[in-house]
Amino acid sequence: MNQASRVYFPNRRGPLGPPDRRGSRWIWNRWTRVVVLVGCWTWWAGFASAQAAAEVEPAELEQSDSSAPIRPMVDLGRFELRDLRPLSNVTVKLNFSLYLALVPQTDDQTAERLEKWQHRLRDQVLTATRKTEVKAFSEPDLRRLRRNILLRINRLLQRSLVEEVLVAEFSFTTH
Repeated sequence: MNQASRVYFPNRRGPLGPPDRRGSRWIWNRWTRVVVLVGCWTWWAGFASAQAAAEVEPAELEQSDSSAPIRPMVDLGRFELRDLRPLSNVTVKLNFSLYLALVPQTDDQTAERLEKWQHRLRDQVLTATRKTEVKAFSEPDLRRLRRNILLRINRLLQRSLVEEVLVAEFSFTTH
């Protein structure tokens, strides 16, 4: 059967119908268009927000900074922890610094009491760190670790006095 004598049926796909337009190349072209459009839109949105930020007067920035409440912080110091996980036969070595951001309504007297409770707070941090799974340490924002620490410390204080846990200089290795 030669190409010129081939009969096409318009309602069928395959060798007797019209060529299939839903091939992998057609889908790839469609996704390429979507990705390019989304990329152009995000670039334009970022450019527009950068222009709006550049138009803000320095006097407006100073006013907004002075009206923001200052959050008291408690420095819990540097942690160097080595933890053996016998079930998975892994030794975890963690190094990090930890800061607690308190709610803005906290008075100076309460912050001083927390400084005196530093050993109890550090003990809760060590317990929460040891109970956290190994795969949680590879998260970019350490969300699970910070949440576990926050819950344990607020439970110790018997009220939600700590608003956020800040982790700095974090390093994590396994052996």
